[in-house]
Amino acid sequence: MTKRILIIAVHGAGLHGGFYGALAPHLIDFAFKPLTLPGHDARRPAALLPDIPAMAGFLSAEIDAAPAEYDVVLLGHSMGALAVLAAAAHPRVTAAVLAGAALEMPVNPELLSMAQGNPAGAAEMMAKWGVWRDHPQAETLRGILGSLMASVPQDALAADLAACNAYTGAAAAAALVEKPVLVLAGDADKMTPVAGAQALTERLPQAVFAVMEQAGHMLPIEKPLECAKEIKDFLSA
Repeated sequence: MTKRILIIAVHGAGLHGGFYGALAPHLIDFAFKPLTLPGHDARRPAALLPDIPAMAGFLSAEIDAAPAEYDVVLLGHSMGALAVLAAAAHPRVTAAVLAGAALEMPVNPELLSMAQGNPAGAAEMMAKWGVWRDHPQAETLRGILGSLMASVPQDALAADLAACNAYTGAAAAAALVEKPVLVLAGDADKMTPVAGAQALTERLPQAVFAVMEQAGHMLPIEKPLECAKEIKDFLSA
């Protein structure tokens, strides 16, 4: 009997599992579990994880706890994609999806500084940069992102951005992932441009690369239907 698929999804910097609210309804053929990393839920105070390897360790524990009747597929966006990449060699993982990811993810110094002293301003900047400027619902999507980020404890964004900026292990992690990986990129992504996603793809032994047209960094909320189709086609191949 073929096992069912459980998709475990990890959010990006300064966000929480609710980021996948637009995508999840289009993946109803699979069990879907959006994670919220420690320190990102104001209702459940917890220490922030200091770096990408620690986030990967948290994700590995979630994989270990997944019911045995499921094959596990990991989905990560931006910072979450780095954590997924670092955890994807786990033996229970059968495939991974990386959205808004790159081989290196340096953070704009202005954004790093603002996240420390003015996290609300940094969140606004990320929402502006993250959504394709000509998206027909750009302002609505920026408002949704702003609301999501406002519900996360304020110190999380600076810690997350610093973790992305400091991480240098993507190339080594990619080389260890001997299983299918879908890399999704937005053609208008200002935060992790297509060239960086392409460089990451080239380091993965079994990668599929897909570029979303007229999309920025926040693919799962900008293009949920298109992302879901790419994921479903990938997992059925």
